[in-house]
Amino acid sequence: AGLKACAFIIVGSPTDTNETLAETKKFLIEVLRPDYVIVNSFMPFPGTPYWERAEALGIRDVVPFQEWTYYNEPVCATANLSRGEVKRWLN
Repeated sequence: AGLKACAFIIVGSPTDTNETLAETKKFLIEVLRPDYVIVNSFMPFPGTPYWERAEALGIRDVVPFQEWTYYNEPVCATANLSRGEVKRWLN
């Protein structure tokens, strides 16, 4: 009735691939069917294990922290996804 459902999705995590993101999108559309979807890119914040272990986790091409625009542009690539590929999944 009046209750709306929202899905909050983060794309570009170290284990994401184009295939897993496509599966997630299909699941959202066919099964969950939320009223709203909010998509943001993964961000390995300084001080987190993702920042400290970036290389071991396949996180690469990290934009300097001072240049992060917070959710407008991907701030890193991974072993599986370029920053451009992550950006395409944000739309």
